[in-house]
Amino acid sequence: AARSATLLNVVRAGGVDGSGMPIPPDNADDVPADEDADDADSVRLSVASDVLATAMTPALVTAKSVARIVRDGETAFGVVVEPGDRVTFELLVRNVGTGTAYGVIVTDSLPPEMGCIAGTTTARWPLGASYDDASGIPGPELEWSLLATLRAGESIRLTFEAAVAEGILDGQTLVNRLQARGEDAAGGPIPTDQR
Repeated sequence: AARSATLLNVVRAGGVDGSGMPIPPDNADDVPADEDADDADSVRLSVASDVLATAMTPALVTAKSVARIVRDGETAFGVVVEPGDRVTFELLVRNVGTGTAYGVIVTDSLPPEMGCIAGTTTARWPLGASYDDASGIPGPELEWSLLATLRAGESIRLTFEAAVAEGILDGQTLVNRLQARGEDAAGGPIPTDQR
């Protein structure tokens, strides 16, 4: 029987809100799930105009998915991979804050049993695009120094392919971690979002 491993994308997000208060990680035990009844509550907030001017803070959140697995030239379904498979990862970085994010950089930590395939990167955002390979190729530590500018509500969509090595163990879980960082208008670091 062929060896196979399950891909696991670990998700963790946190940061600070516009007033500098910490936001707990979205997978913390004390944060209700999105389908809780209290999520439907509406809140009205009044802010003085001088406070509003200082609250233009960017906040980056990330998401990733397995867009496609190709095995022996055919599309495979699910998240179980085998040696020789080509996996297309889709990374999304979104500015959910109220200010512009500058110099956005995307990093991805592949499991050691996978390697990024040169020439497969596509990154697009409203003010630019890049087809440059990550530094650190084939990995496991990859960095795309896009230096992208993301206004409030804008996103970067980045895809790349990785090959599964022969050395995986049957039933092994391969963990892939995504991170994005950038700066606010004053040159201060935006808290890192890791997923």
